[in-house]
Amino acid sequence: MATNKEIQAFAIKYYNLYMNPQATFGEATETFADECLTLGFEVMKYGEGLEREYPDENVWDAEGFDEISDDITDVHLLGSAIFSKWTAMEQDDFSELSFRTWFIIAFARLATITDEQQTNPFVLTGKLKRFKLVSGDLNKESGQTGDQDAMQVLTVSSDGGIWLKRYKSIGNAEIPWAVEKIATNQETLESIMQAFSSSFKDYDVSLAFHVRVWQLELVDTEDRIVKISGLMFGKSTFRSLSEFMREKLGRNDLLLFDGNYDPIDRIEAKYDRNTKIMMEDREDDYVIWDYHEKLVVDRESETIEYFRRIAEGCDVCHKYHVSGGVSQLLDNLDADVFSKKEGNPTDVYVDPLESRDYQIDIRTRRGKCRRITGTFDKKDLPINWSEFIESLLEFVSFYGMGEMLDERKYGKIRRRRNELIFCSVTFGEYGNQYWYLADEDIFEPGDFVIVPVGEDRHEEIARIESIEYHVKEEAPYPFDKIKHILRKFDRKTDEGLLR
Repeated sequence: MATNKEIQAFAIKYYNLYMNPQATFGEATETFADECLTLGFEVMKYGEGLEREYPDENVWDAEGFDEISDDITDVHLLGSAIFSKWTAMEQDDFSELSFRTWFIIAFARLATITDEQQTNPFVLTGKLKRFKLVSGDLNKESGQTGDQDAMQVLTVSSDGGIWLKRYKSIGNAEIPWAVEKIATNQETLESIMQAFSSSFKDYDVSLAFHVRVWQLELVDTEDRIVKISGLMFGKSTFRSLSEFMREKLGRNDLLLFDGNYDPIDRIEAKYDRNTKIMMEDREDDYVIWDYHEKLVVDRESETIEYFRRIAEGCDVCHKYHVSGGVSQLLDNLDADVFSKKEGNPTDVYVDPLESRDYQIDIRTRRGKCRRITGTFDKKDLPINWSEFIESLLEFVSFYGMGEMLDERKYGKIRRRRNELIFCSVTFGEYGNQYWYLADEDIFEPGDFVIVPVGEDRHEEIARIESIEYHVKEEAPYPFDKIKHILRKFDRKTDEGLLR
């Protein structure tokens, strides 16, 4: 009978294999069946094993399996489930992210329940001694520009310093072209080790294919190895750790976890419309209307400015200062935003009486600048312009027009102490109005609320149309029949009431 140590070695081996984007179908199948049989695992019939233990869960789906994986303690049950799912695997399945994820969850759990201390061997627990970070295009499919490294391997050791190995992509191979030791002092080295140790305690692994990824190998002082991988892109979870490393080492050329992301610090977009308006009494004469807009999104000042010059002497300006919010809005943009557009055909109609043009200037943190120009129409604007504007509009709309201009504020009558709060609500766009009592004066016309309906008092969503204050004796509906509003509508908790 196989020992827990042997089963754990099997689980760790295949966990690392399935986590490796470069692993092949052959590596996952060549000896797998023999190893499972040697360890005593068996292929379960339909309805047995996990399906019988968890009949209400989709145990063969990664998301469903993840829900119950922490409850599994039977080594034979889990090992046999892995063997059973493996027998149905086809070559194309192995490259599917969701398919591999199921096995990664299963192997991680199998390694945990066979561990002597019942701890997850893929989570760093001891003191970090060294680590190796591989960053780059590990699948050779996402490409890189000529001045970028295709891949970098950064090795950091508490007693051996920091080494960087750099690769260029030639054909289908990565060829090392430079190896260097990065000079640093002991204090900096220790701060980097501490930052990595803190960042990867209890880290939940992720997996990616056909994209730029990073792979990290952590080794503690007991030579226990933890392997982790994740997506390498500008909005990486570990972007702050990447920036910390570059600052400490004085190196802006390291790929690390974010691919050497250079975030956008400022976007300035200008829009100019020139319209010739013909005079009714003089066919050969016209007046010119020059209309201008400027939009500035700036990280340094944490502001959004939207300026409109409607005509000479008629300007409108909106300014939003949201500390942290503007930075987050810019962080959600890829570094190459607005770099692609479809363009208009050569025979497109040109209006002789009107022109609409734009200019977009982008500046990154490291001072790189780009300018995009064209005519202001769908095909000549960048393909992701509409997506950007929608997110921007959602951002500024959140802050509304204020309360001084809001009729619900300046038109509100203050309630007297002996008056009750009566709300008229509707259940549809053209439905009748019904009266409900509110226990708190927290509602406004237009709010959606949850109210009890009918003799069974089932809950439904209603919209408040108006609010009135009356003493009990002057209630707009028989007081002994009126019901109370239960709460404000919450999309998360009340989603089941939506029709």
